[in-house]
Formats: sequence, structure tokens, C-alpha cells
Amino acid sequence: MRPSALLLEDEPSQYGTVLARQSLDAGHSEKWSQDIVFRHPEILPLNEISDSVHGFVPICSELVIPKEGRNIRLDIFGVTRQGKVVLIECKLWRNPEARREVVGQILEYAALLKTWTYADLEAKLKAHSDHRSDARWNVVNPLYQIVESKYPDVDEARFVDNVSHSLQTGDFVLAIVGDGIRRDIQAMKELLDKRGGLLAQLGLIEMQVWKDGNGRTLLVPSLAV
Repeated sequence: MRPSALLLEDEPSQYGTVLARQSLDAGHSEKWSQDIVFRHPEILPLNEISDSVHGFVPICSELVIPKEGRNIRLDIFGVTRQGKVVLIECKLWRNPEARREVVGQILEYAALLKTWTYADLEAKLKAHSDHRSDARWNVVNPLYQIVESKYPDVDEARFVDNVSHSLQTGDFVLAIVGDGIRRDIQAMKELLDKRGGLLAQLGLIEMQVWKDGNGRTLLVPSLAV
């Protein structure tokens, strides 16, 4: 029997909505979950990964990262209002190879970004295909301007210094979002402790999907511990 839950609509009323648990990979793609996270970053419990994460701002999806003559792509790149770098990968677990590789993959992305300066990052973001016709990127220090538009109290000099320090030290917040964090992924989390030169904190976020009889969807993210 498929797991079910009851959403009470008006306590102490007896009326409620029965929800059925869905598999994230049932009719959904990694791109779907990536788009949901990008449009609604507030649903992610990033502050449970690191208490220094407040005011996460997603900047772009599919960020191109050069690697040994070829390009790889990070699902979501963003920063906090304080200037800490946040990297997010969205994975479905129907692919066993993806399950094994995803932790090493996001650590590789972090290691490559650690070689960038603030100017390198800004150049890569300006060159992103989604930004070439976006007027917000045709200004001085566009990364700061985008964050400042959401959080007007952000100090520019401090923000730039903090992003630069985050890149230089590899002090990132890394998150893997998927439908059910398997034991093999949890064990691979230990790789982070062995990855030299990174101060990154890694969180594994399970995205539960529930639907009611009218097809409405409820997403419930939680940090796997």
C-alpha cells in the first residue's frame, strides 16, 4: 500500500485532505526538481547544514565549469546574503551509477571553483547563456547587485570580500537534493572529511513528494541525518 498522510485544513475541524506519497522519479525529471529548487530556494533547509546560511540567493542553473579541455555543469550556483558560496546538485536515484558518483561529483565542482577568483566567477556568470541578454548582468559588480536587490542592507565591499574568501578557502555549502537518501550516499558523505583543501559542509536533502486526489502536489524537504 502506498504511504499516505492527512493534511488538516482547519483544526479542530474534522475536515482534512488525504495525501499519497509519490516517487520523485515518477513522471518527474532532475530538471523538474532543479527548476523547483531554483524558483523556490526558501524550501531548502540549508541553515540546518550550516547555521551561517541565511538568505540564500540562487544565481544560475547549469553553470559551466571548465575541466581539462571540456566543460561540466553544476545544477545550481548561488550565494548567501553574507557572501558564502552554495552549490546544489539534484539527482534521481533510479540510476545506481548516479548514486555512487554524485558526492564525488559535487566535491569535484567545489575543488574546481576553489581555483577561481571573484573576477573569474563574475566572468563565468556574465558568459552564462541565460545572462547574455539579461540587463541585470550589464552593470558593475552584477553578482552583488542581484543580491542587494533582495537584501538592501548588504554591504558591497564586505560581500565581495566574503565571496572571495569563500572561493579561496573552499568554504562552501554543498547540497544534494534527491528522493530518498540511500545508505550508499550517506556513507560516501564521509569522503568530504578526506577531501584536502576544502572547508565545505555537505548536506543530503530528501525531497518527499505527496499528492492529493485533485493532483495538487506537496513537497516536503528534510535534511538526512
